[in-house]
Amino acid sequence: MKRSTMTLRHLAVSALSTALLLPTLAAASSSSNTKINRVRTGVDGRTYVNLVTPPASPSCPPGLAQEDFVFFSNTPSGRVLYAQVLTAYTTQALVDVFGDGTCYNVVLGQWENLSSLTIHP
Repeated sequence: MKRSTMTLRHLAVSALSTALLLPTLAAASSSSNTKINRVRTGVDGRTYVNLVTPPASPSCPPGLAQEDFVFFSNTPSGRVLYAQVLTAYTTQALVDVFGDGTCYNVVLGQWENLSSLTIHP
């Protein structure tokens, strides 16, 4: 086999492997003037958020569960976001929710990482 053919084949295999191993990235999605319908937290700190009005163009393919976003509530920034999410949920305040375009993959599907939340006054 010629050296150039081996090099091209090696590059093609490398490109395919890289594409399969990279996390799923998409344009960040958002939802405005909505309410939080459900909040669910797992033992590992993953907190899932379901909105009354989900993003019109979700960044991640929907999973089997109904949640729209996920974040880790056991980190310093996650605890701040968790407090905001619980406040908005318990008061049923209108919120603007923003993802970061990164999909968190688990067996049941994918959820976009929650980036920020704005509670309407």
